[in-house]
Amino acid sequence: MNEIAKENLIRLLKTKGFDPKASWFYITFKNKFEKEYNIYKMSLEEAYKNLVDFLRDKKIDEVLFFPEPEFDAKKYFQAEMPNAFVKVEELEKFLKKHVNTFTNCHVADKELKWIFTITHHEDFFISGTNKFAAEFIKFFKGATIESREEIDAKWKNKD
Repeated sequence: MNEIAKENLIRLLKTKGFDPKASWFYITFKNKFEKEYNIYKMSLEEAYKNLVDFLRDKKIDEVLFFPEPEFDAKKYFQAEMPNAFVKVEELEKFLKKHVNTFTNCHVADKELKWIFTITHHEDFFISGTNKFAAEFIKFFKGATIESREEIDAKWKNKD
């Protein structure tokens, strides 16, 4: 693990066009990525294993981990979570140790071309290109998976 200062994370997010002050950061992703899927009815441990299996399959060696950029752990009497670059070989153990579902946590590639979100509801979102997201969800067999379009349509029909 190679921790990075919060200021450097914020700078990286801003250079990629993200608003780090947005509450529930992942909600802003639908305007940044081609495709999003919600993955649920899967345990955290299963999701971590599937994420690592996918990353190994794609020969991705290191990822960026960060909690909600505006999350103040001390305010809520929670343990601090690092902003860090993590080797994939260490990732599953790292997630088990550091993820706190009191808030959302994110795993992304170094260029922020895709982001995997672990939500405070203990479900997951993958945001990326159409091709990347479609390949990603193949590793989450047994989970329930819905696209952003399906989710939006459900909410629209509730009105």
